[in-house]
Amino acid sequence: MKLTNFGFVIICSLFLLQNLSAQFTINAELRPRFEFRDGYKQMVSTNPNPNFMVSQRSRLSFGFANDKVIAKISFQDVRVWGDEKFKADNATTALKEGWVDVKLCDSLWLKMGRQEFSFDNERLLSASNWNQMGTSHDGLLLHLKYNTWSLDVGGAFNQASDATLWGTDYSLLSATNYKSLGFIWLSKKIGNLKITANGITDGYQKAFTTNTTYLRLTSGLSFIYKTPKFSASA
Repeated sequence: MKLTNFGFVIICSLFLLQNLSAQFTINAELRPRFEFRDGYKQMVSTNPNPNFMVSQRSRLSFGFANDKVIAKISFQDVRVWGDEKFKADNATTALKEGWVDVKLCDSLWLKMGRQEFSFDNERLLSASNWNQMGTSHDGLLLHLKYNTWSLDVGGAFNQASDATLWGTDYSLLSATNYKSLGFIWLSKKIGNLKITANGITDGYQKAFTTNTTYLRLTSGLSFIYKTPKFSASA
C-alpha cells in the first residue's frame, strides 16, 4: 500500500472524528500459524519427509459508525515465512474489506463494496476465517430486520478488468471464481427456535467462450434451536 493512500485514510478518519455522535475504531491482528503436514489433503505415502511451515496474517482495520452509516476498510498481508527473496521489494498488502452500510429507513440497510458474506453456520456462505486469506466478495447486500423476521438479499458480478470494451469475458479467472452470484436469506425466530430458508445461484463462464455461463442453484431450510445449556440444528 502506498504511503499516500495510507495518509488519505488517516485524513478521512480524522474528519469523521469531528462528528461527536460517531464511533471510530482501529483494530490490528497478527496471526502466525505453525503447521505440520503429514497426511493433510493426501493419504500418508512412503515419503518419510513431512512438511513444516509457518504462515502469517497481518491485518489492520479502520471502522466508523453512527446512526445512519457504518463503514469499514481493512488491509492485510498474508505470507509464508521465507517466501520472498532477501532485499526484494514485493508489494503484498491487499484490500480485505472496503464497504459502506447505509441506512435507507428504520429497518432497511444497504451495504456496498468489498465485504464478507456470512450466514448461519457458514456452511454455504462463509468468511472462511480458518483460512489465512479469508474470503471477500465485491457486491451488494440489502438487509431488512423487522421484529422476529430477517431478510438478506445480495449479489455480485465480476469482471477481469476495465480494458474490455465489448462483452464480459471472465475466462482468465473462471476456473476458480464465479462470474455472477445472487442469494436470498430469510429467517424468523420463534422463541429459542430460528428457521431459515435460503437460495443461492452462482454462475461460471464456460471455457473458451464469452457468451455461455453455467448456473448452479442451491436451496434449503435450516432449523436451529438454542438455549444457554443446549443447542441443536438440522
